[in-house]
Amino acid sequence: MSRRKRERESPDMVPFVGRVARAMVKRAAEGDLEALVALRAMQSAIDAATIDAARALHGHASTEYGGSAYSWTGIGRVLGISRQAARQAFGRQGSVVSDVAERETPLFDMQEDA
Repeated sequence: MSRRKRERESPDMVPFVGRVARAMVKRAAEGDLEALVALRAMQSAIDAATIDAARALHGHASTEYGGSAYSWTGIGRVLGISRQAARQAFGRQGSVVSDVAERETPLFDMQEDA
């Protein structure tokens, strides 16, 4: 039995994330200071996920899904940076997403002040 290849939904997520970010900007423009805090937390989460994804593409994690590891040159090329910059930015080991999740506080309280 062969494993079914995972569907790729990344391109579909980009417009969604953009809509969420624009909604937070609108909330901030209406005077919601917590929206700014939420945007900053979203930025941190996306940065951490980018680091983990680059490490997975470069390391052995990508081979678990039938792919092969990418070079720092290839990763840098798609991000518009040099091989050296890619290696410096993403080369350290460990999961950044889990570290961010452990230290982040809730984005904002969903209850409105009375």
